[in-house]
Amino acid sequence: MKIQRAREYFVTGIDTNIGKTWACGLLARDLLERGISCMTSKIVQTGGIGVSEDIQTHRSIMGMDLTDIDKDTSTCPFVFGFAASPHLAAHIEGRRFSPEQVHARFDSFSSKYEIVLIEGAGGIMVPLSDDYYTIDFIKERACQVLLVSSGRLGSINHTILSLDRLIAEQCQIAGIIYVQDPACHPTIVKDTRRLLAARYPQISILDMPWGLQDRPTTGFSQNFIKK
Repeated sequence: MKIQRAREYFVTGIDTNIGKTWACGLLARDLLERGISCMTSKIVQTGGIGVSEDIQTHRSIMGMDLTDIDKDTSTCPFVFGFAASPHLAAHIEGRRFSPEQVHARFDSFSSKYEIVLIEGAGGIMVPLSDDYYTIDFIKERACQVLLVSSGRLGSINHTILSLDRLIAEQCQIAGIIYVQDPACHPTIVKDTRRLLAARYPQISILDMPWGLQDRPTTGFSQNFIKK
């Protein structure tokens, strides 16, 4: 019998340290405030040990403690110590990323929630093993994709390449989360957003303030995720 899963959204980015973890936690917190049951997860974490650091950040933003499925690593089945691409971090430890194991662990709790947010590691073409990439997992899972971008220098190239590849692979794009990073030049921030809106008029763009202190008001998730 086929498992009835939650609606699943894959939160990916144009690069590392772009704001995926903040976006995932803020979306989940807002969903909870809207009365929608949700859980966050992550396919793989590198540069850590034990429970995923990003999962811990999600829970902090959501205002809750680690859950049992966090503690038994169901929400992030693979954590590697070396801070590198997952395929390399796994190789260094003599291990291998198993998409089948991740699917099984996610399936074990997905049906208990209305929405499950899945955070990736880096961007859509990050290799999880030598012959398996993040976009392969997205396609297998049939997730809707939320792409986190910003106005940092170089982001236009990374964002367009990511969106065009997702479109070419017929992935469903739920929207672009555009991080308002104060370290970025405001002229670049404004113009990059303008260009993306013109090139992809069919894709919603949501501006996300940087940092928890500027957390959006209730309704942040409603731009992408309906009841």
